Amino acid sequence: MKPSGTGRDIQLLGGLLLIVGTVDLVIIALFPAYAGFGLVSEAMNQMTFGFSQIRSGFMAATLLFASYLVWRRAAFIDESVPENRPKPEPQELL
Repeated sequence: MKPSGTGRDIQLLGGLLLIVGTVDLVIIALFPAYAGFGLVSEAMNQMTFGFSQIRSGFMAATLLFASYLVWRRAAFIDESVPENRPKPEPQELL
């Protein structure tokens, strides 16, 4: 018996979920405040429509990822320039 190709819709939906998830990760990496908006929005949805374990898992993963990004940016940001550091001399135009 040959496979009849059933389940194609599930495969397409799964692919779409992976694409949307990847785009969300990129947006959160660029703008961590977007994660806060998503968490508040999802919390409101759960209070309105009821608790969901899967969606709560997504919320926890988003919170952990956003926390990591905020920590990483704080850890690797340049420190303020000390006042006694010599300033570079201006370059002359030719």
